[in-house]
Amino acid sequence: ALTSLKSRDFKSAASQFENTGDETLKPYITACNELVGDYAERRLPGKKLLRLLALLNNDLYTAVIEEILRKESKYLSYDEKKRLCKEVLDLMNPESSIKYNVNQFLGKVYITLKDSTGLRYISALSLFSASVIDVSNTGVMEIDSLVSMPITNLNISNTRIEDLSPVKDS
Repeated sequence: ALTSLKSRDFKSAASQFENTGDETLKPYITACNELVGDYAERRLPGKKLLRLLALLNNDLYTAVIEEILRKESKYLSYDEKKRLCKEVLDLMNPESSIKYNVNQFLGKVYITLKDSTGLRYISALSLFSASVIDVSNTGVMEIDSLVSMPITNLNISNTRIEDLSPVKDS
């Protein structure tokens, strides 16, 4: 079912969750079924998508969230990405005070989250193909969501990031 979610095949995911017979998966079935019609018509993501992402977040499926966002980004305008990114950052970091700024200049995306107290999870950045990212003075520990971005400048000063391999070849 998670593979179907990653490929945005919500109908198959709902069916696969249902076929398990596991009652604890009912929220996933409901969330997926709500999205089936929307994605068939290519409607914009909204509260229904955020509800599914919240379920995945609670169950720590960050890689699935990142893949859904990467694929979703193809269908969103720059402003829609900015809005959804902020909503997902807030969802995944409920205890934090996020200072969020995204700018686009000459085709490059610049993202600043510096000094965002309590910020730990940055999976929402998967929506962008950013060149410059600043997560300095935050609680961010992992940068796996930045894989394959064309990053030319990454500020991780005063963070707990130890592994730079996800961005080595960027």
